[in-house]
Amino acid sequence: MALSRSVQKAQSTAACPLCEQTTNLKWKCNECDLLFCDNCHPMNLKLHSKSKLLKYHVIIDIKDLGQNEETKCIQMAQLGNIFCAKHLKQKCSLFCNKCAVQICNTCIIENSHRDHALNEISDVYDKKMKILNDMKNETEDEIDKCNEEEKRIKSMFNDGQSNYKDTLKAISQREDALVDILKKHSKFLEENIKTEWRTTEKAFICRQTEVEEHRRKLERKRDSINQTLPLQQVLEILKTTRTPCEKLETRKYIYQMKLQQSKVNMCLKDVETSLQNVFGALDSGPKYEFQHVLKPDLKDLSKFLCYEKDRMIFSSVTEALLQQVKIENNDIVVEKQHNGIKVYDMALMKNGKVLLSMKSSKLNIWDCEGKLGLFQSFNTFDTYGICVGKENEILVGLSSSNVVNELDTSGKVLVLNAEKQVVKTYEHDKKTKQKLFKCPLKIVINYEKSICVIDVDNNMRDDGRVLCLNPEGTLNWKYKGSNSRIFKPYDLATNSEGLMFVLDTSGMIHCVNQEGIGTTYTVFYTEGTSHLPFCGTLAIDSEGLLLVGHTDGYNRNSKITVYQLK
Repeated sequence: MALSRSVQKAQSTAACPLCEQTTNLKWKCNECDLLFCDNCHPMNLKLHSKSKLLKYHVIIDIKDLGQNEETKCIQMAQLGNIFCAKHLKQKCSLFCNKCAVQICNTCIIENSHRDHALNEISDVYDKKMKILNDMKNETEDEIDKCNEEEKRIKSMFNDGQSNYKDTLKAISQREDALVDILKKHSKFLEENIKTEWRTTEKAFICRQTEVEEHRRKLERKRDSINQTLPLQQVLEILKTTRTPCEKLETRKYIYQMKLQQSKVNMCLKDVETSLQNVFGALDSGPKYEFQHVLKPDLKDLSKFLCYEKDRMIFSSVTEALLQQVKIENNDIVVEKQHNGIKVYDMALMKNGKVLLSMKSSKLNIWDCEGKLGLFQSFNTFDTYGICVGKENEILVGLSSSNVVNELDTSGKVLVLNAEKQVVKTYEHDKKTKQKLFKCPLKIVINYEKSICVIDVDNNMRDDGRVLCLNPEGTLNWKYKGSNSRIFKPYDLATNSEGLMFVLDTSGMIHCVNQEGIGTTYTVFYTEGTSHLPFCGTLAIDSEGLLLVGHTDGYNRNSKITVYQLK
């Protein structure tokens, strides 16, 4: 609709070049590249038919050209009918770039645009049209992205709403089921206690009746003795022989039954944990499904790097080696191996080379040919975590190596360019000026170029934390674990949505969002840390698979378990 209006506007401003009286252009001669109106059409046909040069020209209705061609023809006609704003009767043929105005030949003669860059109006028009078309295409591409994002959000919303309703329904069903179970159990207990009491009650009543009868019998005997005693003579009393008193039989079972009587046992201690075990709890965070297991032929797996599809680099600190491997049908084929090297962290550069952190003052580099070299040295600092960003910026975590008191270690994160120059240093909070790091063990760059760092002491004696800084160096938040558990983070990775996965030394994986909130944690393996010479590692590959590597503490074999997001 807007385009047709622009065509109408162009038609209304471009006059017929033959009669110069009407702007209703209807016809075009392709060979002459000339537009003219209905009134001039018969005359133009007659002129063309009488000329040997013109009689083979094709004259067509501009409506048959299609909207784009029609618009272009009208606009080209308009370009040829632009009159100078200063010299009203002169048509413009040039465009002054400096003044951004159309000019005529008289303007040039008057030197009013001396030393200004001038171009043909048609050339400027073509350039501007290209800019407009580029802007249009860029805008349409962005609109398509918005439409796709809207569809994705709508789908996620529908899934979320469905999950919300299903969860509420499951809670209600669980409640009904447990209420039914509780009622049945309550009835079962009532029947048991009633049956038990009927037996006990009968035993008590029988015993009570037995005791009462025996008492009455003894009372009768006593009364008889009391009645006859005054009538007896002394001699007869002397002749009296003792008759034993009938004893009440002992019935200890009645006391045993009382001691064994059932009593209520409804302790409310740890009731919350019991309820969660019985009823269930809300489990937030992503759900991953087991896929398969990779088994490197290594005693330990200190770190691995996914650098291409089906290609990885393994590091074993125990065996002091680095392997470049290929994955074929879940089997591992070693392509290259470098011995005598202990690598604790590594990162892939844009040129395909791999930076290696070896907890020494030297940051090394390893190329695809298997050659090891020095990238940079940091004197009295040891390298720990390393990361390479999208713009090939290199982040290196450093911690002081010459301190006497290891609890007083000092750490920082340097940002280097590909030419090894330090372009930024993160050491103190830009806002509070407080020291940020002791030992930056692992580093990742997340959304909006935020920097997430695992910070520990050199020997990981104290609890660690995950820090998130903005690019300027201000601390956004810190994460110290969840549920009051001991938190000693060791490795971290981020997925395409910016969710962080933090692996701690107990084998827990914490899922932490962009606000620093731990949404859930999952046990991926259960071997005690005393059997783990190294804490394990994790990564997320280009296909979104979560790879968790660790060492079997008993068999001293390493493995990588692969999970896929449900």
